[in-house]
Amino acid sequence: GFIRRVGGTKTSLVKLIDGFVDDKVQDKAPGYLEELEAIEKRLLPIPEGFESMEEGPSLEDEAEAAFQELMAGDSELVEAAQQELEADLGAPSVEGLEGEEGIFDLYGDLRRMIKWALLFTKYRIELTEILARTYSDVELFTPLLVDMEKGLNDPAKTTIIQQLEMQAAISDVSIRGKLRRAPDARVHPFVGFDPRRKDAVDIVRGAVRKYGCVGVKMYPPMGFRPLGNAEFPVPEGMTLEGAQSADATLRELYSFCSEEDVPITAHGNPTNFASKAFEEFSSPGNWEKVLEEFPKLHLNIGHFGGSGKGEFADWPRDFAKLGARFDHFYADIGNHRLGQDLEDYIENLKALFADPTTQPMQDRLMFGT
Repeated sequence: GFIRRVGGTKTSLVKLIDGFVDDKVQDKAPGYLEELEAIEKRLLPIPEGFESMEEGPSLEDEAEAAFQELMAGDSELVEAAQQELEADLGAPSVEGLEGEEGIFDLYGDLRRMIKWALLFTKYRIELTEILARTYSDVELFTPLLVDMEKGLNDPAKTTIIQQLEMQAAISDVSIRGKLRRAPDARVHPFVGFDPRRKDAVDIVRGAVRKYGCVGVKMYPPMGFRPLGNAEFPVPEGMTLEGAQSADATLRELYSFCSEEDVPITAHGNPTNFASKAFEEFSSPGNWEKVLEEFPKLHLNIGHFGGSGKGEFADWPRDFAKLGARFDHFYADIGNHRLGQDLEDYIENLKALFADPTTQPMQDRLMFGT
């Protein structure tokens, strides 16, 4: 659903990856009970000599085998997809894939895209251990769970509660120092939130108090505003009653998070929207309404409004101005496609923070890969 709604269906690349994910992930990814069993095995004593044992083929080998399988099955589609990738060095600007933070921007080679898709066939505990070994100097990982079912009309293979149960078990394994080859890493996730889900705030409360979550992840471009959904026009797919209910649920969330110092990270870029109508839902103006009503809220805006170019070039500056007004407002530049523009971007940041109205944000801007 994410690839189809966010990536579009107009390119050979999307068609290829969409079909590949359906074949490899939807049907063959492990289920809830299998995953719990795999996590519980980490708490068993490690057999002598285990560290030197082979653990099956590497992800690179699996990706190469899958690539060859694809070539044999539909070589014309594979070649067309490769040409699309090569056209822009892995950051295609073809219709349906625009944006500096689009889902395909980081993958400059089709084999790497296949490798990325294959990650979704792995157990969550395996992914956690790969992550912890890759960034071995990081002590605390806070993976951001997302709730996209309502926005994509695409039910997940596991329920929200099942996902939280598995993540809580992984947190337990990490606390006990049992992550394989990463005994010092600790893991506490953020819980995904969508105000259109029944009992959404109760799920958050349980996630924080019972399942070891340390924050909340929100994704307004999936179809809801941070506040003001009942204002005209109501979001596509919502009734007025549904919009009023969403606003009430959001206020309940913000009250809980303010009272308990539970931080929120929200997608804050005009990208990865489920509908063009949702493109500006995470705008600085929409979040300003939230912070004016809940000034003690600890809020991080993911992606800092984008790269500061094009139609939404003012978003970073407008977000930075909020940092001067609200003491617990943060942003990060995670997943920015900078490449050769890095030097220019840093100069732009220096100019941005030279302004007294935006300078306080300099100390609250977080780096992200």
